Amino acid sequence: MQAAPFSPSRHDGDGVNAEVLRQLELDLPRTAGTDVALHGCIGRVRTMILQHLEDDPELGYCQGMTLVAAVFAAAHNDAEVEAYRRFAAFVQRVRGLWLPGFPLLQPSIASFEALAKGRPWFMHLVRYGVQTEMFLPQALLSMLVTWLPLRSLLHCLQFLECGLKSLLSLAVALLDSQESQLLQQQSFEELMDTIQGLKNCKVCPNRLLETAEAQAKAVDLASFPESASVANFRRSGRLHRKGSKVVDEEGIEILAAPTGGLPNNLEWLAQQKEDSASDWWQGSSPINAIGSLFHWIFPDCEAPGKEVAETAESGKESTSHSM
Repeated sequence: MQAAPFSPSRHDGDGVNAEVLRQLELDLPRTAGTDVALHGCIGRVRTMILQHLEDDPELGYCQGMTLVAAVFAAAHNDAEVEAYRRFAAFVQRVRGLWLPGFPLLQPSIASFEALAKGRPWFMHLVRYGVQTEMFLPQALLSMLVTWLPLRSLLHCLQFLECGLKSLLSLAVALLDSQESQLLQQQSFEELMDTIQGLKNCKVCPNRLLETAEAQAKAVDLASFPESASVANFRRSGRLHRKGSKVVDEEGIEILAAPTGGLPNNLEWLAQQKEDSASDWWQGSSPINAIGSLFHWIFPDCEAPGKEVAETAESGKESTSHSM
């Protein structure tokens, strides 16, 4: 079926599933985070996502897409049609990252580990119990928005548009550039903190791109999963989509705590590092889902309801003091 022509003035959300639209409206304010350059793109991002919902109803909306759309919107301030064209083409190339069941995540993790195998920083991560599942999904679901500043992303955007091979090559190149910093960390918590802070590290966009391009040319294309092989992984993922949200194997929503903010994820990860990756994915409850995609994708923003939780906690303390 041919996609409808993109029209910036045509989309007001009419006809969109109410729950999907509600989730999108919750996610949009968080998209820019602390990046001032992205704040002016939010309106265009909303229009792009609504167009995407019309063009690809099977895939629909999944959290993380707003960040990807924001990069393309920033790349074309005065050309919304071109921004959407590039965004839609990229999404089609890696749509398995967001399809129900996240079928492309597990093969992507396997490909990443094949690329990183033998590198000192990767062996260092393994030595301290930092599993790939603990840091790579948020990077892939956001097209590395959580790892790179906007300036670097825009410089590498044309390369990233080639798809999964480019995404993984750039991810490995970035970690290569931070090898000395990673090797200095001597605990699980310090390593996770360093990875989560990659966006603040000094990186030369030109050198990063050159390294990633050279690496992409050197690797075997057969080591990267294609759409034909994705079906084999459909039942292996630990995360699943429930509408636009992310749920665990028991159907518990883990993207955001429904009754309060999320605690510090490093503290929780430190307690769970000896457990299975499945335990890390799921958390112990919706409230304690510290490793959730919400914290990954929106590291600079507070979870919805945090103020409510803090107020409730303050009220409890006041009550206890008065008794």
